Amino acid sequence: AASRLNVLVFIMDDLRHVGSAFGEPEALVPNIDALAQSGTIFTEAYAQIATCGASRSSFLTSRRPDTTKVIGNGDCPFDT
Repeated sequence: AASRLNVLVFIMDDLRHVGSAFGEPEALVPNIDALAQSGTIFTEAYAQIATCGASRSSFLTSRRPDTTKVIGNGDCPFDT
């Protein structure tokens, strides 16, 4: 049987790039640095919308903000 890959997606939406892996050795994050050394780093990220709640909703559901009806941080698509 073919071996399966281990994939870990580590998303930091409220943080900026920190740690020596990202060129900032002042930030002491040894576990993140170790993960970065053994994996692939993506430093460019694009969001569907500028507010964090709507962006998270879009990312987690794979739907556009105009479809989820979550546009601002106070929006809840389940409110009636």
